[in-house]
Formats: sequence, structure tokens, C-alpha cells
Amino acid sequence: MDECASTAYFQDTSISLSKPWRRVSMHQLVEEKLGTSVSSFNSADDLRKAAIDAGVEGAIVEGVETTGELVAKIFEELCEAELVQPTFVTDYPKEVSPLAKPHRALDGLTERFELYIVGRETANAFSELTDPIDQRER
Repeated sequence: MDECASTAYFQDTSISLSKPWRRVSMHQLVEEKLGTSVSSFNSADDLRKAAIDAGVEGAIVEGVETTGELVAKIFEELCEAELVQPTFVTDYPKEVSPLAKPHRALDGLTERFELYIVGRETANAFSELTDPIDQRER
């Protein structure tokens, strides 16, 4: 494939469409911004304080009750815009993915990914939740 076919341009930004595209979990991206593991926080309140310290406006995370929802808010505020090159963000929290199956190996996460290019979500996919009891509980 020549250079023209493997590169796209959006405004003044060059986007490489060459393989492989980056794959990274939402938790990993958030942990990079916070400088520590999400699992190291003892409560949603502790994670909320870390989010504010990292630059998330307090009003955005105020009233958010679960760690999963906070991780998603931190991702939206601090990470999304920086995903310029094609990136698959995987393993979304259960709380923000009510129609996705639980992850087979990671508790509290789902089998879901979104593709980001130029800081924008361009695709959303997940293994569909077929358990009506689990779905009702979410």
C-alpha cells in the first residue's frame, strides 16, 4: 500500500491508517492520566478526588456514585480528545454498558470496544447481553 492510501487528513492532522491500530483498555488510559491504578482507590470518593486533582471539573464528577461511572467520566474528560490516531478502547465498565455481556476474565468490565480517530468515537461494538436478569439489575 502506498503512502497516499495509508494516510488520511482531517483539517491539519495526518491520520495513519496503517496496521496495527492501537488497542488499549479504558482503565489503562485513565490510569495513565491519574498516575496510579484505579483499583488502588478505596472508594468512589477517593477516585473522584483524584479525578479533580488530575484536571476534571468537580461538577462533572459530582454525584457520580460508582467507580465504573467515574472511570468513564475521567476517560471522556481527559483521554478521548488525545486519541488522534486510530485506537480501539476496550473493556468498558459494566455501569456504562448496560447492553454488553460481562467480560469473561475481568470482573466489573464488559466485552465492549469503541474506535476513536481524531478524538471522536467512530465505532461502537459489544457482545450483546442476552441474560434478562443481569440486564434488569443494571
